[in-house]
Amino acid sequence: MSFLTGSRNAYCNISISLHETDILVCRLSFTKMCNLFHLTLKLITLSGFTTQPMSAKAPLGGTALFTCAGEGFALFWTINGQPHLFPASKERGVKVMYEDANAPVFRSSLTIPGITENNNVSIQCALVLGSKLVYSPAVFLTVYGKLCVVDK
Repeated sequence: MSFLTGSRNAYCNISISLHETDILVCRLSFTKMCNLFHLTLKLITLSGFTTQPMSAKAPLGGTALFTCAGEGFALFWTINGQPHLFPASKERGVKVMYEDANAPVFRSSLTIPGITENNNVSIQCALVLGSKLVYSPAVFLTVYGKLCVVDK
């Protein structure tokens, strides 16, 4: 990065090499009082996750908590490969909370009850990074206790 300054003008030449798995976020702000421009560059790797969900166990009748956080443009959850807003997730008792955060940092928690239908359910967190969608590795809920066999 190089800067060339004159009496009233400032010029900035930036040369950055990115891998196809990286995104560069640029923010330019202007301070009127001092007539200064401030350029912030932040490199986000495509994984983007700062916290990924981990597999959990819940007793029958209990609940399990999954958490996810990451830098990107949006965050959402999938249950067995479907977005958590699908009716099947509501039937399973899935609840999602999103913390208020300053973009591009998103934090969310997902609670799911320990019921027979949720045993071995697959859960993923997904981040939108530019034009790409990135998924965390799949994790699973194991419900323990006396489970009933459910006909599907």
